[in-house]
Amino acid sequence: MQIMLVTSRRSQTGILIFINKATIHWYSKRQNTGETSTFGAEICAMKMADETIEPLRYKLQMISVPIDESTNLLR
Repeated sequence: MQIMLVTSRRSQTGILIFINKATIHWYSKRQNTGETSTFGAEICAMKMADETIEPLRYKLQMISVPIDESTNLLR
């Protein structure tokens, strides 16, 4: 049996969202664009994380969950 690996040169984005040390959301996907630098791939991943966090914070506020602190993005 022969296994063929296809190299696409695209980065993988992974996002984990925690509330009180419990994972409430995870996301993993290969990026649509092939970045020429690691920095560019990290910016794309951070943008995706920001677009995921903003609506989540809004939903939590709408169901009366107090949010006193800012959100930390770690790479």
